[in-house]
Amino acid sequence: MNRRVQNYGLLLIIGGIAAIFFHSTTVLIHIPYAKTIETPDSCKSLGSDKQNACFLEEIVNIAQSSGLQRATNRLKELTSRYPAFQNDCHGVMHVLGEESYGLYVENVSLNITSSITYCTYGFYHGFITEAVNQEGSFDIAREFCAYANEQLAKEGFSADEECYHGFGHAAVDDHISTQFSNAVEATDNAVVLCDSVSETFLQYQACASGVYNGVANTFVDRTFPWPEIDEENIFALCEEQETALQLACYSYFARVLFDRNDGSFKDSMLSALSIPDEVNRIGVIKNIAVTSMFYKTDKKDFSNQVSTCRLGEDAYRLQCMQGLSEGIIQSAPPTQEYEYARVLCASEMLTELERAECYKSALENMQKLVSTLKYAEACDRTPEKYQNENCAS
Repeated sequence: MNRRVQNYGLLLIIGGIAAIFFHSTTVLIHIPYAKTIETPDSCKSLGSDKQNACFLEEIVNIAQSSGLQRATNRLKELTSRYPAFQNDCHGVMHVLGEESYGLYVENVSLNITSSITYCTYGFYHGFITEAVNQEGSFDIAREFCAYANEQLAKEGFSADEECYHGFGHAAVDDHISTQFSNAVEATDNAVVLCDSVSETFLQYQACASGVYNGVANTFVDRTFPWPEIDEENIFALCEEQETALQLACYSYFARVLFDRNDGSFKDSMLSALSIPDEVNRIGVIKNIAVTSMFYKTDKKDFSNQVSTCRLGEDAYRLQCMQGLSEGIIQSAPPTQEYEYARVLCASEMLTELERAECYKSALENMQKLVSTLKYAEACDRTPEKYQNENCAS
């Protein structure tokens, strides 16, 4: 079995949440890993957890033998056919990114296409983290980002922000490996590193969001090397961050709140409503809603989720609705994101304001995720009254 696949056997990642910043609300879960896979058909008879791990190995084997494009085509097929596998898409793309680093440094052509953006840019995050871990610097990661962005620009993509988010992942992974004594120390050092590799505030913010994403992951999957988080004050670390970065931190730590409420959307929502600062409260509410979609395999009936969003006042209800729409797009099979979101947005259960927020969020996130051509197609499938100004450009 491939080393990187085996290492990821316990850490298939749910989702990309890239949350408010579309970078990842990936939620890490533990699963048993299939030790021997004889044929692709052997995956079908396994239980869902082992089946997902089996599919992961199959996809990596395809990437090694037939190239990245065929591997992502197979990923697209499997996530469409097996709803339980959809939630692992971001994590699978992480692994493909790690695998591709080895090929890149050996000067093997990767044939970069828009498929590396599938599942909220997990490929970028995996490639960059592996490159930094192996090289001890950001040089190769920067070089790859420049090359990939040049290729993707031909299809109407701009992924510079995702590169810096990946730098943040790598920075905190490196600091975790050096065993800082607590999460605050590890986070502070990683954010300082983000400052050193960024040329603009937006790059710095994207990198810092990757740091918060990575630290939150360790608390969600219980791999943290530090004392357990204080469940009475889950956002204590975020309160220590500079004001301009607090929203990003709160948004990613929303997943920790969701996890410590045993995956209860309603309980998490009620907890979030007590957060003192309104801006951070809204960010947490939105990202709890995003996270909830990664645990919902039946994306046809959203009545419970909509009812939970309505627990809050109008401002929170509408932000929550945006989060549901965003979470659907992030957890849907590649190339089918907008069709899945339209199921919610077109639902008769929504009020006019809720519907408008649903479509608004769906279009905003599609613009970050797909090419200009695909975005135009999404606009065409949106009722004219809900199209945004970018649809007309």
